[in-house]
Amino acid sequence: MSETIRLYNSKSTILHAVEILYDVTVGDTTQLVTRYETKLGNSEGLFYTDNGLEMRPRLFDYLEPIEANYYPMIFCTYVQDYSQGLQFTVLTRQAMGVTSPATGMLELMLTRHISSDDLKGLSQGVRDGSRVQVQTWNMLRGISDSQRTRHKLSMMLNNPMQILCGSPVASADEWTHQFHTSFNGITYDLPDSIHLLTLEIRDNRLVNGWKEMVLRLSHVFERDEHPVFSTHQRVDLNLLFGINFMSVEEITLSLLGDHHPTESSVLMGPMDIKTLLISGGKNDHKL
Repeated sequence: MSETIRLYNSKSTILHAVEILYDVTVGDTTQLVTRYETKLGNSEGLFYTDNGLEMRPRLFDYLEPIEANYYPMIFCTYVQDYSQGLQFTVLTRQAMGVTSPATGMLELMLTRHISSDDLKGLSQGVRDGSRVQVQTWNMLRGISDSQRTRHKLSMMLNNPMQILCGSPVASADEWTHQFHTSFNGITYDLPDSIHLLTLEIRDNRLVNGWKEMVLRLSHVFERDEHPVFSTHQRVDLNLLFGINFMSVEEITLSLLGDHHPTESSVLMGPMDIKTLLISGGKNDHKL
């Protein structure tokens, strides 16, 4: 097993986090965990894990063994100390089990490999000795600031920038002459509470001669989670893309429901996810 700790010297949001990389290969009958111990006083074993969409409160039951107190963590887990106004947060790219066996502590199950049934409900062994690489970002900040920052960091961690390579050319000058070297599809930054989930062109779908696009927007904050960002936010699609859309229709997530015409200015409430069908407008570039 190896463990790498990184601190970033950057002006971006990542500056607020400590990155820890675990590279693990285990043998038979091994359960490997990592523990973070803090001086935070989370009352009555209270900690939080996410279910992929929202945070859920969890309580450690001291009358039950530790294996009965593990809960699934998809992206995030944290403990809070209201007396100090602090929150310790762990973000990850892998789903893991997590618990809080002592005050101020988080315990994450990195991997487990047992060759036979442990008589704890699974009724079979977990024979997986493959190499596991776990990346976590960890931060200790004020509660309100943590709630804002963790959303942005989680998006960065789970949606990293992709490096794309094109066909080689003779020189950099030739490349810049033949191709556009920069592109920005939106005219301003979305609010911190709004995440653009999907933006894609629908094949063979034309509306008044314009190609139709699918746009999904998500409000990532829960109600009462943050005094500023847990509020309704309005996104003006015409201003966002610099296009006067001729048609904006709301539809179900699966794209199978009825179409409901709506305004190009979309109002998003806490935890809202909206799917929109949009097509281009006059005097603009066709999409």
